[in-house]
Amino acid sequence: VVTGSDDKTVRVWSAATGTCLKVVGEHQGPLSDVILQGGLIMTACFDGKVRVIDVVTGRLLRTVPGHRNAVLTMDARGRIVVTGGNDRDLRVWDLEERAVAPSPQVQVSANRVTVQHGCDTREGGAGAEDCKLGYALSGHNSGIQKVCIVGERIVTGSDDYELRVWDFAKWPKKK
Repeated sequence: VVTGSDDKTVRVWSAATGTCLKVVGEHQGPLSDVILQGGLIMTACFDGKVRVIDVVTGRLLRTVPGHRNAVLTMDARGRIVVTGGNDRDLRVWDLEERAVAPSPQVQVSANRVTVQHGCDTREGGAGAEDCKLGYALSGHNSGIQKVCIVGERIVTGSDDYELRVWDFAKWPKKK
């Protein structure tokens, strides 16, 4: 069992005994989400970064910057990690390749369905360099509170009262 908290630490617990086995504290802000996948712990932090930690050694393997504000939520499948934050962006990371190409996005709301493409190129937004690290797919008008990978789609929920569905199957495949 792995937990993250406002004290900027990750704790690894024994599910059998309830004993804390390890404390990792290399974060610069409170943690909003933690995922344990295989031998990796992935953390979403209010400092705008995602960290990848080896569960056995507690060693920080990678710090992934990119969000302009707090990372609030994340999900992972295999080597793909998706994050959502207060900056209203969905970011998609390939832990091996460092980037995933942007996909078409299908927006579902009460009165409309639209499709959007591409990276966030707004003033002060993620430019081409950030997109090499992890594409920023934007469209929400408020912070993303939840991301979930469902089959070949990524679903995001936001404080803007919209649900967005991103079609992962249509993304360019690695050659």
